[in-house]
Amino acid sequence: MKLSRFLTLLSAASVAACATATPVHGPDGDPGWFAITCRRDQGNCVEKAGEVCPGGYVVAGSDGRESLSVIPTQSGSVVSTHYHGEMLVKCKAATVEAAPVAKPLPSFPTLSSGHHELNDVQADCRGTENVEIARLASELATECHQEMRSAAFAVFDLGAKGGFDDVFDAAKAEAALCACRDAGCSPDATAQAARQSSDARDAIGRRMRRGVQELDEPTRGDCRHPETNVELYRLGYQCAASSARRSPLIRKAIEQTYRELFKGPQAAAGLSHAAACFEAFGSAK
Repeated sequence: MKLSRFLTLLSAASVAACATATPVHGPDGDPGWFAITCRRDQGNCVEKAGEVCPGGYVVAGSDGRESLSVIPTQSGSVVSTHYHGEMLVKCKAATVEAAPVAKPLPSFPTLSSGHHELNDVQADCRGTENVEIARLASELATECHQEMRSAAFAVFDLGAKGGFDDVFDAAKAEAALCACRDAGCSPDATAQAARQSSDARDAIGRRMRRGVQELDEPTRGDCRHPETNVELYRLGYQCAASSARRSPLIRKAIEQTYRELFKGPQAAAGLSHAAACFEAFGSAK
């Protein structure tokens, strides 16, 4: 029996969708065949065949043709192109596979006090790294057999908070050193402020090292996927630590330090010095 014999009656139905598949008895007289028609291009027929035969299929015939039609309009006429594709396929015998078992969700380390609202730096980093977070979330989903985007964001946000907090601590220490110099502190007080500022700068990365160590601990029976979570945590930390230096939140922290030391008539000069300290901190490597 020819392919056209199976598909002639299906042409009208194909107008309503890009592709349709109808179960039929094939040329061998056996069931398990599908007569497929499609519009626009032959790829829609192929896609439909994969949909109805997820275990694979054998193609008995495939054809496609274009036709032109003239549509009258008020200003003349429009020529329209139409595609009509056909396939006759037989599904291969399906193999029965055990359904994947969803692994339990991971219990992530809490380096901060529970849930917290995202600050501006964390929120901006989410937007900047959204594509990479989605890629890593898909790796977790493959491992865990479930949606893991929210879990990926949780680890990323934790890293971003660590990056911001390390830079925030360094900024506060730097502001104290700047203010001491501007206010004319004693040599001993200035030297102490300098040591604290140096220690804070050296500590940038401390929260990342701690977080990576906790995420990398071997775990059995869940889907933490340590390597992927470590990558997410580092991604969040590095984004926040880099962008926080120029953040208005850091500027406010530096200004607050100056407000505590410069009062009364000196307040305006203090804010001017605070702006210079912020610029120097933001430009530092």
